[in-house]
Amino acid sequence: MLTSVRVLTDHFKSKITVNGRLDNLATFLIDQSIRISMIIPVALIPQLKKPKYLFSSALSPLYNNKLLILYLSFFIITIYGGSFFLYYMKKTFVDPNSQFGFDPLGMMERLFVFFSFLIGGAWLLLIPIVVLLKSLVLFLGIKSTILNLNEPALQFQKIKLKSNISFDMLISPVFSILMGIIVKSL
Repeated sequence: MLTSVRVLTDHFKSKITVNGRLDNLATFLIDQSIRISMIIPVALIPQLKKPKYLFSSALSPLYNNKLLILYLSFFIITIYGGSFFLYYMKKTFVDPNSQFGFDPLGMMERLFVFFSFLIGGAWLLLIPIVVLLKSLVLFLGIKSTILNLNEPALQFQKIKLKSNISFDMLISPVFSILMGIIVKSL
């Protein structure tokens, strides 16, 4: 059931977002809402909670470990979903012509912030350090571009680059912390 719904939503989303048309934050949130709303019945209906054909193996205890599945699900949402969320936020608020690309540095940052938030304690103090280190790496990567854009016609590009870095500094860790808050509340 879940697979067929997922295939259908992917099919319709690909038809809607052809050539960038309607490829925005609202479409992304609607798509994710449909996916989550299809998972809820599986979680609530007792007959659907247990698989009918689960062979006994070493993985069976892991499959039935709800806490492990919850943490792994939010781990994936934080790392990979954060990349999509950040892309759609940038596309909506900074640059409508943004191109999607996985950001390994941002993924590592979200991983660290997510687990630091879950662990808590002194680990929380390291979150700002990680965000600043990532920002420093981003700045050093585009420093020559920013410093050499003194021509008035290129000032807009300079502002756009700064906006992208600002979004990376703010939205990425906030998204990770939000996912941590959700996991801790469940």
